[in-house]
Amino acid sequence: MIDLEELAYAFNAVLGTDDFLVYLNSNAYPDDIGARNVVTMTALRIPFGFTREELDAESLTVTLTFDLPCDVRGERAVVRGNALETIEKKLLGRQRFRVEQADGTTYIVNTFFEQQPPANPYADSGGITQQIVVSGKALAQNCACKALVGNDVLVSVSADGKNYTRLLKVTRVATAQTGTDANVPLSEETTLPCVRALSRTHTKALTFLYTGLAIENEFLKIAEGAPFDVNKVYYYKVEYPDFALIVPFLLLSVSSQDSAGVYLQYTLNVQTVEDARETAVE
Repeated sequence: MIDLEELAYAFNAVLGTDDFLVYLNSNAYPDDIGARNVVTMTALRIPFGFTREELDAESLTVTLTFDLPCDVRGERAVVRGNALETIEKKLLGRQRFRVEQADGTTYIVNTFFEQQPPANPYADSGGITQQIVVSGKALAQNCACKALVGNDVLVSVSADGKNYTRLLKVTRVATAQTGTDANVPLSEETTLPCVRALSRTHTKALTFLYTGLAIENEFLKIAEGAPFDVNKVYYYKVEYPDFALIVPFLLLSVSSQDSAGVYLQYTLNVQTVEDARETAVE
């Protein structure tokens, strides 16, 4: 598993060593912080229940507490503004970086952080300080571990098989199912049936976040009742880190989901009509 001290150093490098000083499990101020802002990192570690040899990966809930000046004017206000801008650009949402440890081991870290409501300001050494808390999930895995985060599986759809549009995937389920025939060979005095596969069906359930793309508008119109060619063939492209596949499909159903205060999503249930073919990974 990843060394938390090394992870703290990595966060310090991401934020900038000239402006921040990240400490693990401690907010004790050393004497030589200069003009840097102190950040305290704590982590809840959640291994996946395997040995390190089986799966050198873990899920962490990381909390970063920034002690920032609360001034609204002057030089300290600039420091605060720059710190908040750095938090927004380098920590929030999905981020990905490498951690190279002193023992030569390299870890890949995927973070999904949120900024929490700030605490009340308090007097500190003659100034006013406010704690800004950033927390969320971090997935850390050895560089040799091939575990895959869902964000790294990319999905694109095309209406003509030539121009592909990458869509913002929320969830995806790909299923292969066989049709079978079972017979009990009575002459062999067995009660176990002899099962033979006769056909195969490949289906997918794809949920995307609507972002206003032309092909998305086409799907929404279908869901709302616009006439469409029920036998129109679309093309689905999925990109894994090591390979990519393209497969033609027919729409089985289209649905859209929206409610107050929630971004619009839509779901495609599809069935492939030809065998997938491999293509180059972009």
